[in-house]
Amino acid sequence: MRIFKFAMLAAAATMIAAAPASAQSNSSNDSADAGETNAANRIVCRRFPPPTGTRIGPRRVCKTQHEWDIIDQETRDVMENVGNRSRVGNE
Repeated sequence: MRIFKFAMLAAAATMIAAAPASAQSNSSNDSADAGETNAANRIVCRRFPPPTGTRIGPRRVCKTQHEWDIIDQETRDVMENVGNRSRVGNE
């Protein structure tokens, strides 16, 4: 069961990472939103482990903080749905 959940998480992360950059929302140029916009547009790089059984080194993926926030939220949603499905099937 853990392998299935991990596979679902990996598949979800792959699909989300391949999503176009157009998923970003446009924000206004108000001075109050300027600080949030700058933080959301900051580039953040994450390192991912190499696929099992390969000699390829770790992979580095760079996206804006806003994109990472969307990916993290969608991953949490997928994992929650998978957890809910497994509980329903075991009852």
